[in-house]
Amino acid sequence: MLARRVRGLALIVMLCPCAVFAQSGMTQQDSTLNNLEHPQGYMAASLGNLGDVVRRGTGPVDVVIIPGWGFSARDFEAFMTANERRYRMVAVTLPGFGGRPAPPMPPAGTSYAEGTWTRAAERAIADLIRAEGLRRPVILGHFIVGSQMAFRLATAYPDL
Repeated sequence: MLARRVRGLALIVMLCPCAVFAQSGMTQQDSTLNNLEHPQGYMAASLGNLGDVVRRGTGPVDVVIIPGWGFSARDFEAFMTANERRYRMVAVTLPGFGGRPAPPMPPAGTSYAEGTWTRAAERAIADLIRAEGLRRPVILGHFIVGSQMAFRLATAYPDL
């Protein structure tokens, strides 16, 4: 039993230097890039527009699907297809994801706490709910930002 533990410990010790070595290359970044500016010539989306909207279903329950960062409305195709009779669904792609252009950068000096991009997307989703005539939809937030936006929509727009 002790021999097995020692072999297991030896294996862990042997793998640790490899993991550290493998990760060390991942932290190198191009120091000439400014991640707070779009590259020259980048065609940004208008602030407050959604990247994409996909509509599916004819069911009696309205649902809005907000994918999290890095995902798009198209990632929910299987779910929407399987539930077309149960729900009337509207799935959005946030700007900057799913091959869609990102919004313009906020003006220099803007606080991150203002949440310029997320607040604009929340307003756009609220406008979409009104435009689609959705009746007290279930807001399905996916992953971190989608869930955060779902919560904020529910609290900022309780009439919807």
